[in-house]
Amino acid sequence: VSPIKFVLAIKQMGIANSVIDLRYALSEERHFDSETFVKGKAVILEGRSNVILNIQKGNYWKARQTFGEILHTLQDFYSHSNWIELGYRIPNTKLIKPDEDVGNIADKDQETCKSCSDKCENNLLEDMLGNRLLTSGYFSLYSSSKPKGKCSHGGFFDRTSYTAPKGGINKDSTSSPHSHLHQTAVTVAINATIEALEDIRDAVGDQLFLKMEGKSLTGVGVGGCVKKNSKTDHFFSLELGVTGNKTPHLPSSFESPTFSSPSSPELCVLESFELFWIKNLFIFQIMFSGALSSPSLCFIGLVMALINTPEFTDIYVFTDASTKDTYLQNAIIALIENTKSTVTFFITNPFGRRKRNSQRLRHQRSLTRDELYQKIAFTSGGQTIFTSKTPLENASSIITDTTSSALVTLLYTQSNSLNVENVFSFYVDVSLRNVTVYISGKIDTVKISNPKGVTQLSSVALGALSKIEQMESFCRIQLLPNMELGEWQVRIHSGQKYTVKITGQSMVDFSYYFAEKFSGPHPGFAELNGRPATGRNVSMVFSITGLTLYKSFSFTDVFFMDALGRILQTTSLQTTGTADTFLANSSAMLSIAVLIQTASKIQSLICLSFKVYNSPACSENKEKRNRVNESSAFEPGKEHAVFFNLENNGPPMTFHIRVWNDQNYTMSSNLSSVDLGFNATKQGSLILLAPSGTESGTIVTLSIEAESSDQSDFNFALVQLTVAEKVEDFSAPKCSIIAMNKNCATHCSIQQWHLTVEFQETGTGIERIYVRYGNGTLITKEATVMGTSVTQVNYTASCCTQDVEIIGVDKVGNVGKCEVS
Repeated sequence: VSPIKFVLAIKQMGIANSVIDLRYALSEERHFDSETFVKGKAVILEGRSNVILNIQKGNYWKARQTFGEILHTLQDFYSHSNWIELGYRIPNTKLIKPDEDVGNIADKDQETCKSCSDKCENNLLEDMLGNRLLTSGYFSLYSSSKPKGKCSHGGFFDRTSYTAPKGGINKDSTSSPHSHLHQTAVTVAINATIEALEDIRDAVGDQLFLKMEGKSLTGVGVGGCVKKNSKTDHFFSLELGVTGNKTPHLPSSFESPTFSSPSSPELCVLESFELFWIKNLFIFQIMFSGALSSPSLCFIGLVMALINTPEFTDIYVFTDASTKDTYLQNAIIALIENTKSTVTFFITNPFGRRKRNSQRLRHQRSLTRDELYQKIAFTSGGQTIFTSKTPLENASSIITDTTSSALVTLLYTQSNSLNVENVFSFYVDVSLRNVTVYISGKIDTVKISNPKGVTQLSSVALGALSKIEQMESFCRIQLLPNMELGEWQVRIHSGQKYTVKITGQSMVDFSYYFAEKFSGPHPGFAELNGRPATGRNVSMVFSITGLTLYKSFSFTDVFFMDALGRILQTTSLQTTGTADTFLANSSAMLSIAVLIQTASKIQSLICLSFKVYNSPACSENKEKRNRVNESSAFEPGKEHAVFFNLENNGPPMTFHIRVWNDQNYTMSSNLSSVDLGFNATKQGSLILLAPSGTESGTIVTLSIEAESSDQSDFNFALVQLTVAEKVEDFSAPKCSIIAMNKNCATHCSIQQWHLTVEFQETGTGIERIYVRYGNGTLITKEATVMGTSVTQVNYTASCCTQDVEIIGVDKVGNVGKCEVS
């Protein structure tokens, strides 16, 4: 199983962590600056509550983002405060415990530091050290003032460090004022991070925690608009295979949009592996209106699937009709580029069973529909497959292919050259297996050849090189095992346009994101929300997995190519301080849609072993929008403001602004259109209101889109917010051991021991009680004693396993536990 999902989950938390230095650079409480210990802990606790809430609701992406953000604040405590200077070498657990104080804090008017020179090793006052009082440095980019006698953060950018007492106490790097304690602070911060992870794990349990960490397998989104068959009066049955729950390669969930009403779509999530062979999987039904079927709402279902599935998900849309919600086209493209998910359309013929007014009308509608679906599919790296309902069961093989683990893409291209033979090359290296060629479109002939010149025609279903399946306008070629290493070729002759996609399985994989570089006290890279602007410098951060398994592989270059596979630009990959992370800088972003590939150098041979590349990430967009603020959560019944900037890097133009959210919450914006000159910027704002009574944990996805009046430029920003009631219960359940009978003799297998504990909860009530590090049986009994919720727990286990940890969690994620070892 490829580690790429786990790597992506970790990277997401890392990105969210680092971006705090850009988005909240001057927020004292987010960095524990200026002795804001109470406010800093409040940031951590609020974020912790939102992380737990999002995990419980299955919003793992938002949970990872929020957790990364609070980790920044937690880790800054050890580099910005004097915790390390006080002699502590263990984390301050009180920071993540709701019902405990941070510690003894220096008084507001108490002096804490004395001036020091370049080497500030002993600038804390003796009273601070002797009484173990907490303090942290003051920091400002603009002002040199600070309270009398207080410590400064220190460093070149901190103007307060030039005011007595001069110097600073931060341990951020090896060049910081207290650089001699930098590595110690790093070690303690790492241990604090582990404690925070364990705290979240305690609150949500092992299974949900693993999903948050990206260790569960990728979900497969299945959606579509399939009309009821008037002849058979049943829905299409989709068989995904009969592998059952024995294979480790099954997805963790299946998502299917269903329409109880056209305006209120719902998402059905199936978590069970026992029903992997799914029959009568109802997608969503198109209502009928007279002789003609009403246009479907395919795009609403697709938006739901893109919002509610993880990044890099394969989504399938079954449709036999045009869609009336075409206004969501830009939103879908924005979501695809943001999530890097793949969308494949299976399009049946909606016109064969119903009369149309004219052949001309039918042809025009079909072209409009087909071209729209093809555009979206190709943007995502997916396919558009035209078929009748009879052989649609063959779709199961395509879907099963994409549920395979460690799937990578070797080639993806379109062909517009008609009535000529086109040759497509791809490379097979030692890391690859299960290579499959997909050709979407009507073709005349296909010939495949290996590096030794052995060939096979498409007329041969099972030959020396592959197994070939042909289905109307689709061809699937599965290479046989023991493939020859080197350059393979696929020769295709067709009188129509078609796409070619070649995939395989490999532990060598990569992911990427566009980044903007920021400077200041803590420079770094932040993920770009939206598209990079045409003609401007852009950075890309690549994460590559599998290099430790194939040490002869070294990735050297990135190619930007057009839809026909022609290389438009090449840039080198630069190493970073992390072994699996690389940086690529493009001097000028291209003004057309591009595909992204990486090249690896194997020993002394240049072998272009193309790995995954995803959607065209850049289009003709000269305008860029950046978020100004995005709070992680807001309360129902209260207005929430979001601010954004619109920047035009091209010629003067009028831009139309469109904002929408997937929950249909009331929303208003101060901008509907704006005229912007060259390099002009306009700030916009919008107000969002979740209705009172909205369930805590509800995620709302907000899209802000800007399109030029001539439709040549388009950009977007996507924001996910959590609706959450304010948490007022910060008291953890109290666990007490009432009785223990542990008379275990020599032969442990024939004896048992017994434990009785009691949980007392005065807040929101016990949500669940479970056992970790033990395999005995648990029996609970609840009661209320003088207004306090009391849960008695009886635990019985074999004398061979005498260690146990019993954990009680209340309804807002506060954790209490009893341990016996």
